[in-house]
Amino acid sequence: MALRGHPSIPPRTAARIRKVAERLGYTPDPVMSALASYRNHLRAQPGFNVIALVSDWSPTGDWLNSTPSARELVRGATQRARTLGYSLQHFNTWENEMTPPRLSQILHARGIRGLIIAPFAAPSALVDLDWNGFSIVTIERPLHYGSFHHIVPNYYADMTLVHHHLRAKGYQSPGLILEHKRSERAAHQWEAAHDLVQKSAPTPVPSLTLASLTSSRQILDWYDRHRPDVVVGVNNAILRAFKSAGIKIPQQVGYASLNAMDDALDEFPRVSGILQPRASMGAAAIDILNTQLQLNHRGPGSVSLGTHADGTWSEGETLRATNT
Repeated sequence: MALRGHPSIPPRTAARIRKVAERLGYTPDPVMSALASYRNHLRAQPGFNVIALVSDWSPTGDWLNSTPSARELVRGATQRARTLGYSLQHFNTWENEMTPPRLSQILHARGIRGLIIAPFAAPSALVDLDWNGFSIVTIERPLHYGSFHHIVPNYYADMTLVHHHLRAKGYQSPGLILEHKRSERAAHQWEAAHDLVQKSAPTPVPSLTLASLTSSRQILDWYDRHRPDVVVGVNNAILRAFKSAGIKIPQQVGYASLNAMDDALDEFPRVSGILQPRASMGAAAIDILNTQLQLNHRGPGSVSLGTHADGTWSEGETLRATNT
């Protein structure tokens, strides 16, 4: 128990035992450790088999049902949790006027030890949970909680992959449109990769970053001023803006999404761009959390560790055919 960092062992006692183990050259048998973990798992109280998926979105935001990618992530996490003998339950810090401290009390009272933190509604949000009382993995990387193991899309590599396909299709003047909050969530890695490509573009196009993409006028004014031959973005409001102005896609301008799963519309059911592996991200979160639970690791880590998930290309129908 001391070697696993069990909280019931006084810190001074645990430190003394670890020194003795190091002096004796003790190393645990991984097979016996796995067996002990399994036996402890069988006799644990029911709440120990529950992993909490915690979101901070308001009822009007409703992260769980907001996008196809969110549902895919939950599906992947639910399936992997079931495989490992856990169940996944969703908790919202806004539910029934819930407060983060009250939610911490409820989770402790139910014997829940492991948390997966859904993407915050605002990347810079502060959520006053009892962080040191749980094993934690975050989906994406909240700005103030980077010391938890985080699973994020590989934003830079995804943008690089987009430009690879745009070049193959002969596009010369790519433009980028982003919402500020999405840009902040991606740690500005999309812009970094795009700007690097722009340095060698025949006709560079200034990027457009807006507080909100609800105004079609700002998008269309930017398009009229710079005339990109293809637009890269991550919000189907961009497609709607072009459609409302009678601009044909892909005949007049192409569109490549950085999250094609969420940008699909009835009139554009097959959007070209990146498919983020959200189901795999959910499954990976469970695997990492399961390891933390077995090691009894709680709270933030001493170093920041993360897992990148590379997206894949979806050909779609919002770009012209590849040059041959």
